[in-house]
Amino acid sequence: MKTKLPQLQNRQVYNMCSTPAAVGIVFAAGINFALSFPKVKTVFVRDPNLPLPSHDEDLDVAQEASRVLEGKTANEMLVLKNLKKLYTGNEIAVHEDSFSLPKGECFGYLGINGAGKTTTMKIPST
Repeated sequence: MKTKLPQLQNRQVYNMCSTPAAVGIVFAAGINFALSFPKVKTVFVRDPNLPLPSHDEDLDVAQEASRVLEGKTANEMLVLKNLKKLYTGNEIAVHEDSFSLPKGECFGYLGINGAGKTTTMKIPST
């Protein structure tokens, strides 16, 4: 008389391996979903305190940032406050840019190569 012991053992091994894998997949998907919410993400992911390269800020840039941060942007089409972008390796592309764009106004965004102009314009459009 043959027993089905090897088949039973194979099924038990399968169950022992597949259950933790399924739980792990659901857990990872749950974490990924939770981190898609900015308020949840701020609990787990902190902005690194990186030393900033020194630079002189132009007077008109400082005045615009001050105006935006004080909330004097009523009826503006686009308002960006303290915009930041870090690339892997903690490379700072954009650091706390603040400006607004009134409706119907032509906006010139000037800077040297690598200053973060394209990155700044891509952030609100994503």
